[in-house]
Amino acid sequence: MQTLLFAFSIQIGTRRSQPPDTKTNEHQLGLDGTIVFNTPNYKVWVGNFRTKIEAKRNLIDIRRKYEDAYLIKPQK
Repeated sequence: MQTLLFAFSIQIGTRRSQPPDTKTNEHQLGLDGTIVFNTPNYKVWVGNFRTKIEAKRNLIDIRRKYEDAYLIKPQK
């Protein structure tokens, strides 16, 4: 059985006070979203991409709505 590893995501936002609404972001972008709490910030990550090329292609589209979005490689 082969295990698929997703190495890249895209961070579209960070907030300090309250968690953002990922449902809105997921619907608008068509990608799965995750909220990560890393004291004191909430971060919104979207997408699970196997390759950097795939992530960069999606990043181009996402930056049309979220100009400050950038590519990340989450730690396990």
